[in-house]
This record gives sequence, C-alpha cells and structure tokens, in this order.
Amino acid sequence: MNRNKLNFLVTLITFITLGYLFSGGDCGTETKDEPVPTTVAPPTNVKVTLDQASGSFAVISWTHSSDQTRGDFKGYRVVTYNVDSAGNVLSQFNAVDVPKTYSSQIINSIIPLKRYRSYVTAELTNAVKSDSIGSKIYAPVFANNGLIDEYMVTGNAKSGFGWDTDFGVGIQYPFTSGNADYIDLHARDDGTGLRFYSPDQYNPGKKRTYFELVGQGKTAFDQTDLNEPSATSLAVIADNVYLLKLESGHYVKIWVKQLQTISGYRQISFDYKVQPVAGLRVLKH
Repeated sequence: MNRNKLNFLVTLITFITLGYLFSGGDCGTETKDEPVPTTVAPPTNVKVTLDQASGSFAVISWTHSSDQTRGDFKGYRVVTYNVDSAGNVLSQFNAVDVPKTYSSQIINSIIPLKRYRSYVTAELTNAVKSDSIGSKIYAPVFANNGLIDEYMVTGNAKSGFGWDTDFGVGIQYPFTSGNADYIDLHARDDGTGLRFYSPDQYNPGKKRTYFELVGQGKTAFDQTDLNEPSATSLAVIADNVYLLKLESGHYVKIWVKQLQTISGYRQISFDYKVQPVAGLRVLKH
C-alpha cells in the first residue's frame, strides 16, 4: 500500500472516530434536557382580617396553590401597597417571602386612615411566579365598648350614641336637640319591643343611619363579607351583631353583649368597632 492510500485511510478513520465520540458513543440514542417549568398555579381565596395589639395589624390568609406539592415549589410572596380609594397603587408598604407550608402572613404597623391592599404570589425555585391575587382594600379599625339607654321622656336615660370616626371614640348622649349633630344611634321601645333607630326617625334627631343584621356572636362580629345596610330600625336582641352605615359613609359594627334594667329603663351594653376610612366595610377586630 502506497503512502497516499495509507494517509487517506488514517484520515477517514479519524473522522469516523470523532463523529462517534461527538454523538455520545451511541448512534441509536438521543439525549434531551427536561423541560423547564414556565407556569405555576396561584393561591386562591385571599382574605384579610384586622386586629389591634400594641399597634394595628392585618392578617392576610390564602388557600394553597394547587402546585404546592411539586418538588420545585419554593413558597409565596406577599406584597402590600398603599392604595387610593379606587385601589390604585401609591407606594409599596412592604414585601415578604413566606415558606410554602404557610397560608397566612401578618402585616404590622398599618396606619389609621390609610388604605392598603395585599397581593399573594406563588413562586417556583427557578423564579417562575404565578399571577398575583389581591385582597380587599383594607384599613385599620378602632375597637371599644359602649352603653346606650332606652329612651324615656323624663329621667336620666341617655338614648343617643355617636362616634368620632377619626379616633374611634364613642360617646353616649341624652337624646336632645343640643346633641342631635353628634348622635348616630338611638334606642327606644316603639310598643313592639326595644329597637335601634336611625336618629332622624324621631324628633329632634337629625342624622340618617342604616342597619343590617349580620348574625350572632363572635363569628358574626369577626365576619368581613358584609351586606350593605338598608333598614332604618332593627329589634335589639342580646348577642346580635349589627352593621351600621353612618351618614358620613363610615361603617360601625356593634355586638350587643347585655340588656339590663336600671331605674325603670333598659340599658344596652355593646362592643363596637369603627372603620375610620369612609366607604370600607372590612370590620374584623
């Protein structure tokens, strides 16, 4: 065999060998990378509840993403914004990453008279994020307790009650013309039983207040899915919870705790919470 043929064979064998090596050594097998996840299901049922301790705070809760059991599921991100009355974002308040086993997050130090909205997003370990699911617009509430008496023509009964919504302060008043500008709630027996009345239903009352029966007990007092009040009076029954819409557009929830008779008239003791931002009905404390 001459030198030229030998060189040709060596070159041919070299190309075949390199082709075999670059093909992975197995011409009948093709290796493919696993597809990278590009979507993840969002959390659902995002809710907000409000409370007070040393300061006001909100608790954001949600139902887990349907993809939570995946091995590449990282967790959740809760981002809270300051918003205006229409829900438009003004600024970011805070953001926090939450482990995947959690289904709630506390938002501390929210400020009275400011509006907030929180969004929850599911995330994978490769940084893929779900759609963000938002809560209702919310703001801190004030909570306290109060007294109101059954109306009497004479005597010391104070059958009016009113709220300073900026500070959540409630004050009991005699039902007189001099107090009419301050009274949001009136109580009297109309012959069918003791009832809460909108003050403007009886002279010298002025303000219009609407009522809605929410339910009974703590469950109703903590409820945040609330109907718009439309009645101008409702029967007073112990343990009932009522939602009031004041003439100013602010919402108040009252929980009747006790009815007792004092000096010939009945006195109603109740717990209440006041939403200092007009137009918001989220009233859980």
